Amino acid sequence: MKKKIPIGFTNISYKDGNTFFQEKIKNEFNHKTDYQELAKFDFVPKLYENNSKFSSWEWIEGRSLDNPTKEDLESLVVILKTLHNSDAKFTKSNVRRRITVYRNILKDKNIKIPIIDKLYKKINNILKVIDTSKPIHGDLYHTNIIKRNEDGKLFIIDWEYSHIGDIHYELAYIIEAYEFNDEQEKLFLNLYQDYDLKLLNYHKILVNYITILWLYSQDSLPFPADKLIKRLETQYKKWIN
Repeated sequence: MKKKIPIGFTNISYKDGNTFFQEKIKNEFNHKTDYQELAKFDFVPKLYENNSKFSSWEWIEGRSLDNPTKEDLESLVVILKTLHNSDAKFTKSNVRRRITVYRNILKDKNIKIPIIDKLYKKINNILKVIDTSKPIHGDLYHTNIIKRNEDGKLFIIDWEYSHIGDIHYELAYIIEAYEFNDEQEKLFLNLYQDYDLKLLNYHKILVNYITILWLYSQDSLPFPADKLIKRLETQYKKWIN
């Protein structure tokens, strides 16, 4: 018997026995990667079926990685390095296109957010130099990182926004989604090592910028944007001014 899983903001997800089902609610940007590319990774649940309407996967009995320990971060970095240095053939980056589309939606809705307008030129400049050479997950919110109950092994799920992009986007997304404090961020980055601090800071801005745009482009706000707007304003003052 299928049991609906009340997580995520786009697709419809169910658990049926030991199988995870995801009904695809498609937009211009998601579900573009061939999920067969993920079979080479042992941190991805086994794919059972994938078609234009749904995908089904091995169910991992575990919990979202909400409060990662040092050991969890070490395991996560191993996963990231394996993914980023792999030859996985993901779809091309659509970050630039997403921002253009979301901006137009806000314009049509006559929604004006001062920090979004203030950062318009800077974001365009960041997009000009964004790397598009590494396979990344692109949406590593903590609900997409599962820690298996039996042994603590980490699994990455929900690859609908995976693409060939910039590792700094991936790192920034994780840091911002978890709201790491200085100590946690330092540990995480020291474990990863291969990054450029200036690019990382710019991608923190980019991650929050695109998330705010995405929120306001929806029919109704999936969750409040106030905290993200404040973080973006702080980042703007710290790294741009």
